[in-house]
Order: sequence, then structure tokens, then C-alpha cells
Amino acid sequence: MNVSYNIDEKFLTMKQFRSMVDKQINAIAGLGIDDLPDFDLWNYYDEELNLSDKEWKELAVEAANDLLAQEQFPFE
Repeated sequence: MNVSYNIDEKFLTMKQFRSMVDKQINAIAGLGIDDLPDFDLWNYYDEELNLSDKEWKELAVEAANDLLAQEQFPFE
């Protein structure tokens, strides 16, 4: 039986993922996640996920963009 294991994949805690989303929001809007209304990050995060750094960042960017879009942030 061949089992492949990608050493580039890693687990992040919810706290670590929330911090990544916070950094993305700050980079886009100059605000922090605590400056905005509650947003369900659990729709993006799963305790079973093991992703690469690139995939974690993409997920954090998606969550940040969705949160800002929900609050009608003017992206342009």
C-alpha cells in the first residue's frame, strides 16, 4: 500500500487562522478583525484541515474578502 504524505501541509489552530485573516483585513482595509462585526470563520476553518502555507493564505484571503464584502467595503 502506498501512502503519500505531503510534508508541506500543516495544521493551524483556529487562533492561528484567525490571526492570518486579521492580517489580511489589515492589509486590505487598515482595520482589524475586532473592528468589524462578528463573522463566522468556522465556515472557512476546519479542525481536520492540513493545508500548505499557500492554501492557508488563500483561505485567509477568501475569508477576509468575504467579511469585508459583507460589510460593503469599497474594494475599488
